[in-house]
Amino acid sequence: MASFSREKARRHCRRLIFTPLLLLPAVLVLTWLRVPAHPPVWLGKARIVAVVATAYVLIAPFVLTVALRKASEQLRSSGTDPEGLVALTAIGGSTVPMMCGLLLAVVGDKWALLHLGFLVTIGAMGYWAWRERRLLFSPTPFAARTKDPS
Repeated sequence: MASFSREKARRHCRRLIFTPLLLLPAVLVLTWLRVPAHPPVWLGKARIVAVVATAYVLIAPFVLTVALRKASEQLRSSGTDPEGLVALTAIGGSTVPMMCGLLLAVVGDKWALLHLGFLVTIGAMGYWAWRERRLLFSPTPFAARTKDPS
Protein backbone atom coordinates (compact mmCIF):
# COMPACT_ATOMS: atom_id res chain seq x y z
CA MET A 1 0.00 0.00 0.00
CA ALA A 2 1.41 3.38 -0.96
CA SER A 3 1.92 5.97 1.75
CA PHE A 4 0.14 9.30 1.68
CA SER A 5 1.79 11.76 4.02
CA ARG A 6 0.36 14.88 5.63
CA GLU A 7 2.69 17.10 3.58
CA LYS A 8 1.56 15.49 0.33
CA ALA A 9 -2.10 15.96 1.29
CA ARG A 10 -1.42 19.58 2.24
CA ARG A 11 0.28 20.26 -1.07
CA HIS A 12 -2.51 18.70 -3.15
CA CYS A 13 -5.30 20.39 -1.17
CA ARG A 14 -3.69 23.81 -1.51
CA ARG A 15 -3.52 23.35 -5.29
CA LEU A 16 -7.12 22.18 -5.53
CA ILE A 17 -8.40 25.24 -3.70
CA PHE A 18 -7.42 27.37 -6.71
CA THR A 19 -9.34 25.23 -9.24
CA PRO A 20 -12.47 27.44 -9.30
CA LEU A 21 -10.33 30.53 -9.89
CA LEU A 22 -8.52 28.82 -12.75
CA LEU A 23 -11.80 27.77 -14.37
CA LEU A 24 -13.40 31.20 -13.98
CA PRO A 25 -11.99 32.58 -17.28
CA ALA A 26 -13.44 29.59 -19.14
CA VAL A 27 -16.80 30.22 -17.48
CA LEU A 28 -16.72 33.89 -18.49
CA VAL A 29 -15.84 33.05 -22.09
CA LEU A 30 -18.60 30.47 -22.28
CA THR A 31 -21.20 32.92 -21.03
CA TRP A 32 -20.39 35.24 -23.95
CA LEU A 33 -20.83 32.43 -26.47
CA ARG A 34 -24.24 31.44 -27.73
CA VAL A 35 -25.97 28.36 -26.41
CA PRO A 36 -26.98 25.79 -29.04
CA ALA A 37 -30.53 26.44 -30.28
CA HIS A 38 -31.63 22.85 -29.73
CA PRO A 39 -30.19 21.17 -26.65
CA PRO A 40 -29.65 17.41 -26.89
CA VAL A 41 -32.50 15.08 -25.95
CA TRP A 42 -30.41 13.40 -23.25
CA LEU A 43 -29.87 16.66 -21.35
CA GLY A 44 -32.50 15.78 -18.72
CA LYS A 45 -30.71 12.54 -17.93
CA ALA A 46 -27.40 14.38 -17.78
CA ARG A 47 -28.87 16.75 -15.17
CA ILE A 48 -29.90 13.78 -13.04
CA VAL A 49 -26.42 12.26 -13.32
CA ALA A 50 -24.87 15.62 -12.39
CA VAL A 51 -27.09 15.98 -9.31
CA VAL A 52 -26.34 12.41 -8.18
CA ALA A 53 -22.59 12.83 -8.73
CA THR A 54 -22.60 16.15 -6.88
CA ALA A 55 -24.54 14.72 -3.96
CA TYR A 56 -22.19 11.74 -3.80
CA VAL A 57 -18.97 13.75 -3.68
CA LEU A 58 -20.37 16.21 -1.15
CA ILE A 59 -21.53 13.43 1.21
CA ALA A 60 -18.58 11.04 0.70
CA PRO A 61 -16.09 12.88 2.97
CA PHE A 62 -18.49 12.64 5.93
CA VAL A 63 -18.93 8.91 5.33
CA LEU A 64 -15.18 8.49 4.88
CA THR A 65 -14.54 10.23 8.20
CA VAL A 66 -16.77 7.75 10.00
CA ALA A 67 -15.32 4.78 8.10
CA LEU A 68 -11.71 5.75 8.82
CA ARG A 69 -12.19 6.10 12.59
CA LYS A 70 -11.71 2.38 13.14
CA ALA A 71 -8.81 1.99 10.73
CA SER A 72 -6.95 5.22 11.53
CA GLU A 73 -4.14 3.56 13.51
CA GLN A 74 -3.63 0.96 10.81
CA LEU A 75 -3.46 3.70 8.16
CA ARG A 76 -1.00 5.75 10.21
CA SER A 77 1.26 2.73 10.67
CA SER A 78 1.38 2.31 6.89
CA GLY A 79 2.34 5.98 6.41
CA THR A 80 -1.06 7.30 5.33
CA ASP A 81 -2.59 10.27 7.09
CA PRO A 82 -6.37 9.71 7.47
CA GLU A 83 -7.12 13.41 8.04
CA GLY A 84 -5.19 14.30 4.89
CA LEU A 85 -7.06 11.66 2.95
CA VAL A 86 -10.42 13.05 4.10
CA ALA A 87 -9.34 16.62 3.34
CA LEU A 88 -8.16 15.69 -0.14
CA THR A 89 -11.38 13.79 -0.82
CA ALA A 90 -13.47 16.70 0.42
CA ILE A 91 -11.65 19.54 -1.30
CA GLY A 92 -11.17 17.59 -4.51
CA GLY A 93 -14.80 16.53 -4.51
CA SER A 94 -15.89 20.10 -3.97
CA THR A 95 -14.87 20.93 -7.54
CA VAL A 96 -17.40 18.49 -9.01
CA PRO A 97 -20.48 20.77 -8.81
CA MET A 98 -18.74 23.44 -10.88
CA MET A 99 -17.44 20.91 -13.38
CA CYS A 100 -20.90 19.36 -13.78
CA GLY A 101 -22.41 22.80 -14.30
CA LEU A 102 -19.70 23.64 -16.82
CA LEU A 103 -20.24 20.46 -18.80
CA LEU A 104 -24.02 20.94 -18.79
CA ALA A 105 -23.64 24.54 -19.96
CA VAL A 106 -21.30 23.52 -22.77
CA VAL A 107 -23.86 21.08 -24.19
CA GLY A 108 -26.65 23.64 -24.05
CA ASP A 109 -28.19 23.75 -20.58
CA LYS A 110 -29.07 26.85 -18.60
CA TRP A 111 -26.27 29.11 -17.36
CA ALA A 112 -27.94 29.26 -13.96
CA LEU A 113 -26.80 25.67 -13.32
CA LEU A 114 -23.21 26.67 -14.00
CA HIS A 115 -23.49 29.59 -11.60
CA LEU A 116 -25.20 27.40 -9.00
CA GLY A 117 -22.42 24.83 -9.35
CA PHE A 118 -19.84 27.57 -8.87
CA LEU A 119 -21.58 28.76 -5.69
CA VAL A 120 -21.86 25.23 -4.30
CA THR A 121 -18.18 24.64 -5.08
CA ILE A 122 -17.10 27.82 -3.30
CA GLY A 123 -19.33 27.05 -0.32
CA ALA A 124 -18.12 23.45 0.01
CA MET A 125 -14.48 24.44 -0.40
CA GLY A 126 -14.88 27.18 2.16
CA TYR A 127 -16.42 24.74 4.64
CA TRP A 128 -13.73 22.11 4.18
CA ALA A 129 -10.89 24.64 4.14
CA TRP A 130 -12.16 25.97 7.46
CA ARG A 131 -12.68 22.51 8.91
CA GLU A 132 -9.24 21.29 7.81
CA ARG A 133 -7.41 24.58 8.42
CA ARG A 134 -4.86 22.89 10.70
CA LEU A 135 -3.88 20.63 7.83
CA LEU A 136 -3.89 23.30 5.13
CA PHE A 137 -2.22 26.07 7.10
CA SER A 138 0.44 24.59 9.32
CA PRO A 139 0.86 26.34 12.69
CA THR A 140 4.64 26.33 12.35
CA PRO A 141 6.22 28.50 9.66
CA PHE A 142 8.03 26.74 6.83
CA ALA A 143 11.40 28.23 7.85
CA ALA A 144 11.04 26.80 11.36
CA ARG A 145 10.31 23.33 9.99
CA THR A 146 13.36 23.28 7.70
CA LYS A 147 15.97 24.50 10.19
CA ASP A 148 18.75 22.06 10.84
CA PRO A 149 18.81 21.16 14.57
CA SER A 150 22.60 20.61 14.60
